[in-house]
Order: sequence, then C-alpha cells, then structure tokens
Amino acid sequence: MTRSLITEERARATMIGLDKIGDDAAHLVTRVTIEVEGSDKPACVADMVGRYHFDAPVLETSGPAAGE
Repeated sequence: MTRSLITEERARATMIGLDKIGDDAAHLVTRVTIEVEGSDKPACVADMVGRYHFDAPVLETSGPAAGE
C-alpha cells in the first residue's frame, strides 16, 4: 500500500481582542488556527499576544477606520 505524505494545510488568523492600554499602547490577541486536510480537528490552535507601544497617543475611533 502506497500512502502519500503530501497534505493540504490551511492557516486562519482571527483577531480575538484589541484593548487600549494607557495613552500610547495597545494589547492585541490574535488566534491562529492550522487545519490539515482529512483531519476532523485542527492541528494547532494558538493565541498570539502582542503589546504595541507608539510614539504618539493611540487615537479613539468611532467607525471601522479613523476619521469616519
């Protein structure tokens, strides 16, 4: 019996949370899900956590883009 070792893999990233920290920083959580063809369950689900610090204050937005 011959079995192929080639599989199709897919990765998806979803923003889980974005929080303002003080006037010059943001906390971002992104969930990455990796799926493998033929598997019922994801091969990996990982939350990436990042903190971003800016030279200027973080602006408040009321719409999908600043200024809208």
